[in-house]
Amino acid sequence: MDDFEEQFYEQAATELAMKCPKSGIMAKAFSKCEGDEKKSYALYIKLRVQQLREEYERELNRKKAEERLERVRKKEEIKNRDAMLKKLYRGG
Repeated sequence: MDDFEEQFYEQAATELAMKCPKSGIMAKAFSKCEGDEKKSYALYIKLRVQQLREEYERELNRKKAEERLERVRKKEEIKNRDAMLKKLYRGG
């Protein structure tokens, strides 16, 4: 288990301990566990960790896409600048 995953479990457990779970996930867990409260808490943690992991991965992918876009923009800026410099040195 990596540090992020441990944090996800800690967050899910804290939500339950503070009596502030995500209501939709809690309802799903309760329903799937047919009203068994202890089992629904365990399932809530599993579902919530999965959700947090997916959110984290989406954010990572978004940041990577932004970084790629920025690299492309910088390459285009350099290419345009080089083209302008060539025109200037050729006289026109």
